[in-house]
Amino acid sequence: MAYQLKTRMLFCDWHMPDFLPELVFDYDDYFEGVRRTGAEALIFMCKTAHGGSLFPTEVGVTNPSMQGDIVGEVSRRAKAMGLEFIAYYNVVLSWELPKLHPEWAQLGRDGQPLRMFLYPCSCMTPEGCFCPACREKFAARFGYQLEPDVFGVREWHDLLTYQADTREAFLAHFRERGNAVRPGLSWSWNGCGSPVSLSATLHHGADYLSTEAHPPEYLHAEHATRYCEGLGLPFTLFMPESQGSWGDWTVTTPAVMKGLSAIALAHGGALNANQVPYPCGDRGGKVPEIVWDTISATFAFVAERVAHCRGKRPVPVAAVLHSADNARLLAARGRAGEPGWQTWEVFHHEHTLSQLLCENHTPWEILPAETLLERLGEYELVILPHLPYVDGDLAERLRAYVRGGGKLLVNHLTSLCDRYGERLANFALADLLGVDFVADSPYSVSYLDQIDPSLGAPAIAGLSAWYVEAQLRKFRIGARGTHPSDP
Repeated sequence: MAYQLKTRMLFCDWHMPDFLPELVFDYDDYFEGVRRTGAEALIFMCKTAHGGSLFPTEVGVTNPSMQGDIVGEVSRRAKAMGLEFIAYYNVVLSWELPKLHPEWAQLGRDGQPLRMFLYPCSCMTPEGCFCPACREKFAARFGYQLEPDVFGVREWHDLLTYQADTREAFLAHFRERGNAVRPGLSWSWNGCGSPVSLSATLHHGADYLSTEAHPPEYLHAEHATRYCEGLGLPFTLFMPESQGSWGDWTVTTPAVMKGLSAIALAHGGALNANQVPYPCGDRGGKVPEIVWDTISATFAFVAERVAHCRGKRPVPVAAVLHSADNARLLAARGRAGEPGWQTWEVFHHEHTLSQLLCENHTPWEILPAETLLERLGEYELVILPHLPYVDGDLAERLRAYVRGGGKLLVNHLTSLCDRYGERLANFALADLLGVDFVADSPYSVSYLDQIDPSLGAPAIAGLSAWYVEAQLRKFRIGARGTHPSDP
């Protein structure tokens, strides 16, 4: 049976440092606040990014300011209230682990330890480790040395592939070891529902997806939600209780939290509201009342509507194809110093397209580029927002989709590059799009009008409104047989 994710979730992102004079937790006050919210699940910090665990441990480092067993007591009380309890364990970040195992440090290109979000991090190569172990493994796999100062696009592409594969192997090993100790655990990890991932398989093995929705970024929440929905797994949006991001001082309003929650709810997702007790001082161990009030109002709003949203699927009208391979291609060219090539371009095009489709009230979804033809055939329109590289398998599926009566909308770069971003002589999908690449236009085009009708059959190509809004570079294209250079 598939994992059943609770809808109203709390997240206690309690990253407490190890240098505090005391670390207190008012259990009675905290669980009275939890009770008021009507929460169904609690995710609680077990090991922080600072490195200390909030429970006694002989494996790692116990926070020296803690008295007793905070995680154990929170777990017991949560289960007594009928809440699902989910342990949150920060694996890579730590100030303490480098003291115990300096050889595990993640190293940068200069050989110095890397920091992620200002924290020292251990090696599982999510950010680009150049430690001796990674150098050895990389050379064994690809047959040449890991020397990024002389890397071109292909070598950077290999390195990004190595990093993604290593991270996912680490996660698989982590799950295997955990399940050996306690069979039947459910698993998720940061970013397995993130649309900016360079991997099409990061979510494999997850029981539910997780990604972030920061108040008041509604468009980003919409984009992330539809990406998770398209992967077909339960998902939750992690929402800070403060404006902008984690740890800010300005508490967000109930209206904003309800707006973000409505986006998650409308697509069958869960919401995950953060709250953090003060660790010490006069308010030590307590969450501000205004935070409990905001979450309570939001959860009441959700509880009234969840029955109408659970298990629902959108009407299949427009499908936007997301390609992690193209994100990796762009990242590789950006790392190699190629101007105009950045990973965020995929994200930006999808973001802008999200706004366009929402404002036009068009039902739409984001689907992986690997989606099978049978499912693509359910949609009236398939959109390729930014796929310079279209592999042979996807190309055949798109041709079959159009032959079956489907409509295709692509941006100007679609299928004009190989897997490393090198320009092809012509669009790989030229036969499908009905156009040939001629040259880069020397002009900046603000709009197009009186388009030759032949450009609309059998597919709509290169006329994407979001691209006109977002980019200045344009291509001069000619319908076959109509360009002055044609015979």
